[in-house]
Amino acid sequence: MKMNKRLIALNLCLLLLISAFAFGVSASSQPAYSISVDGASFSSTEDAFGDGWRYYHAESKLVLDGYNGTTIKASGDLIIYAKNDSFIHGTSSGVYSTESCGIVVNGTLDLNVEGDLTINGAAPGTSKGGEGIVAAKAIIKSDYGTNLNIFGGNKSFAIKANELVLSTKNLTAKGGIGSSAIYFSSNFEVLEGASATVISGSDEKYAITHLKNATHSFDDDVIVSFFDNSTRVVFESKSAFQYGDINEDGDVNSNDIVLLAQIIAKWNVDVSSKGLAAADVVKDGVLDSADAVLLAQFIAKWDVTLGQ
Repeated sequence: MKMNKRLIALNLCLLLLISAFAFGVSASSQPAYSISVDGASFSSTEDAFGDGWRYYHAESKLVLDGYNGTTIKASGDLIIYAKNDSFIHGTSSGVYSTESCGIVVNGTLDLNVEGDLTINGAAPGTSKGGEGIVAAKAIIKSDYGTNLNIFGGNKSFAIKANELVLSTKNLTAKGGIGSSAIYFSSNFEVLEGASATVISGSDEKYAITHLKNATHSFDDDVIVSFFDNSTRVVFESKSAFQYGDINEDGDVNSNDIVLLAQIIAKWNVDVSSKGLAAADVVKDGVLDSADAVLLAQFIAKWDVTLGQ
């Protein structure tokens, strides 16, 4: 009987040792990689924090909360959650480098924007600047009511990725001088409900460029419009807003035309990003008197259509 108890105890010890060994192997199969935020470098396996940011290693998540600083880099995957208004900018060194870009991620970048966020690649005079975002794969998401702006520096893209997925509700991406805004080498996907305006830099013919065999797919819910010989491409969700309903009360009436006149006159009025999109009834990317005239005609029940 004593021998049986000893054997059972021994077996339990062996199981514990095997479990501990297996756990150790599993943990070591996840190698650490380096992350840098505003010049502060640390390992992906440790928590870190600084002015306007905090990194949680258990989730591989970087939270930005009022961040105003330089390049964010990761040699592996990185989740970035922009909680409140933040600004990321590359630094000018006169030559192209990772430090001249806004965000550089060697793996998958999962960027989720809840507050306003601006990302700038550096533009040092006439020198080559840097990309706003560089990633092996970039998944970019933003909510209604936020303003997400991504700019490339001189001769640099706003977004450069092998694979790019947009699920943004209000994105403006603009390339630097002589560059398109978006470059992808493998696949570009725009998901349901997305809204984005993509603009090339001056002296560049196309807002979006890619390798010859790269593929793209746009959800059926998304309307794709090309302007000025493809220097500007607009993606907009069919269900995101009603053209003309600028105050978002579910109706298009004289209140909307008054609000549009105030916007054109540059009054300090409170209008959401959806409201501004709804105000562009001519659908040319500019809010001006042409929109006011068309909206007035629609309200007067002329035979006109908004947003076409």
